[in-house]
Amino acid sequence: MGILTDPNNSRRSAFGSFIMKHYLKISWLSYFSGLVFLFVLPHPWYSHKTYFSENALLPGLVTSEFDQHKSTKRYYEDLKEENSRYPGQAPFPWLEAQFKQLGLDVYRQEFELQYPLANNTFTGSNVYAILRAPKASSTEALVLCAPHRPPNSPHQSTDAGIAIILAAAKYFRNQIYWAKDIIFLITEHEFLGIQAWLEAYHGVRYGDGSINPGNLVGRAGSIQAAINLEIETPDITHLNVKVEGLNGQLPNLDLVNLVNRLVLREGLHPMFQGMEDHPRPESYNGYMRSLSTMFSMMTSQSTGVPSGNHGLFHRFGIEAVTLEGLYHRRKGRMKADF
Repeated sequence: MGILTDPNNSRRSAFGSFIMKHYLKISWLSYFSGLVFLFVLPHPWYSHKTYFSENALLPGLVTSEFDQHKSTKRYYEDLKEENSRYPGQAPFPWLEAQFKQLGLDVYRQEFELQYPLANNTFTGSNVYAILRAPKASSTEALVLCAPHRPPNSPHQSTDAGIAIILAAAKYFRNQIYWAKDIIFLITEHEFLGIQAWLEAYHGVRYGDGSINPGNLVGRAGSIQAAINLEIETPDITHLNVKVEGLNGQLPNLDLVNLVNRLVLREGLHPMFQGMEDHPRPESYNGYMRSLSTMFSMMTSQSTGVPSGNHGLFHRFGIEAVTLEGLYHRRKGRMKADF
């Protein structure tokens, strides 16, 4: 641009004249070059596999000691019984009782939505429990959350994910090495519940004020990361990692890669955009699957709609992903244990 606009440049006359004379051809050439490079990107030569840029997140240094498989199954069966006993209602009293039995600080949040188009008011509740770090002063926190979905919900159930949260709380309660507070959060009404909780936690209001988040009695430290679980059944073979946030925001890539590595380590098959990596990415079918995954990601980001409750954490500067459990009937695919 400097060559074209500087009147004192002697090269402007020749180079500028060439650009002005052939600008249409150059524009079309640049357009098609970018289009060709777009189709080159999914090839393995131009795309990296899962890798880490921070040694602090290496999963090889982690030893798996989780031993609450029986507790998880018991929580899962009890939760299904509570849902069948009170259909259409979230079993928050039962959840509060389970968290209190573990000795956690348990709180409930009441929120409401003033729907401006029909002059209606919708109410909801969130339940969360806080495990205080024994060796820190509540300056930082992590969130493990799941949305509660009643049996008549059009979305897949999340009972297994809630059962995992309860079992994780039971296991974490007996550990003494935590340096951050851990928040176990169960929300209602999908995006409304998590948005109301985040607004109340950070003391801010977004939009036109149609959501009244109420007040939170208990708080922990500054939230650093969050994992949202959408697991329907204990029998899963794949974990689909959802990363798209509000307006196309994305979490830190190291968090996504960490989840991918740990999923492989536990014998599951990671998925992205609902598709599993092809066993031979250099082949034609492997390239077409990578291309389809890339276009699916571009389409999802262009809508600006989060792919899960994790997407609303991003606007608060919190790294978050959603893990969706899936079961695919295929030969040689072993089901995962709780």
